[in-house]
Order: sequence, then structure tokens, then C-alpha cells
Amino acid sequence: MRPHIEKVNGAHLRTAGHAWNTYRQPTPEAWFDLLADDLDVLPHLRRTVLLLLGELPATDTALGATERLLLDVVSPGAISPAHFMHVYTQLNQARVYGLFDQCRILNRLGGCPVPAVLGLPDSTFGLASMDQPDRHKRYMLSEISLSNLGMALLEGRDDFARHNPIHRWWGGTLLTNASLWRWDAERHRLVPPPA
Repeated sequence: MRPHIEKVNGAHLRTAGHAWNTYRQPTPEAWFDLLADDLDVLPHLRRTVLLLLGELPATDTALGATERLLLDVVSPGAISPAHFMHVYTQLNQARVYGLFDQCRILNRLGGCPVPAVLGLPDSTFGLASMDQPDRHKRYMLSEISLSNLGMALLEGRDDFARHNPIHRWWGGTLLTNASLWRWDAERHRLVPPPA
């Protein structure tokens, strides 16, 4: 209960500044290269580098770690977003994304041409929707489940990018189907888009 407190010095600032600059680059290569650096001055940075690399599309499914966990939580089926958020928060101790980002990711999985999640009444639900009590209640009490694609993704038998457009930011990297950087978590390897 007594955390180690250390005064911020130049080494802390240089390492933090370097990490921030690498995360903002147009490809994730510089961020990946941080793993070869001495990051000990910021004890949680190495773990953060790996957590964020895990949010890149996986080599087998094109799902990031949070997307995969979201599908895993929904997999029993007939779960409301309210209950889902409670279970997800308990399971996900890393918490790369906050509550509204989790909803945005869930909406992305359900509001695409070939959805992985079924039953969301409104795939545009977000912070602005909180001011509309009926819409918010309808969303939070809906029953969501996995589609056939969602089940196939969880089993590693399909690739989300084969069926749906991808257009999202990962740091300074715009991920699209044409420029889809992937992360091989098993081998700790960054995989560039096909040339």
C-alpha cells in the first residue's frame, strides 16, 4: 500500500517522449522496435507496448485483442450490453480501452456488412445517445449474440477483413483492408500488409 514514488527526471521524459512519437508514426514498426530498447526507466512501458501491439488485427482473424475478448463475452448469447459491460470489465484487467471505446468497438463488430455480433438495436450508439433515455434504455436492454461469422472468428476459422471493410486508427497508423498491419501474438511478430 506504499507505492514507490520517484521524481520525474530527464530519462523519464526522454523515454516517454520517444514512446509517444513512435506511437504516432504512420506504421507500427517504430512502436514494435521499442521492444528492443531499454524501457526500464518506465516500468510499465514494455507491458503497454505489448498490450497495444495486441490491438492490431491478428494474423488469423483480423481481430484485435479487445475485439476478441468482446466476442468471447458475447459468445454465451442472449446477453444485454449492460450485462456484457459488467462481465467484460471484470474479465479485462488490462483495460486498454474505456467504456465508450468498448461500446464503439462492439458497435463496429455489429454494424458492418457481415456482422460478428447480432441484436444491437443501434450501431451508432455513443456518448450523444446518453442524452436520449429511451434510446439508451433500448440499447442497454437489447439481447446480443454472435453471428455465424462471430463464432467462426472465435474458433479462428475465418478472417473479419475478408467480409468487412476495416477503417480504424491504431495510434498514427490508419488500418484499412489495403494497408492492414497485423500482429502475430504467438511469435511476437509484426506482419506488414502484403506488397
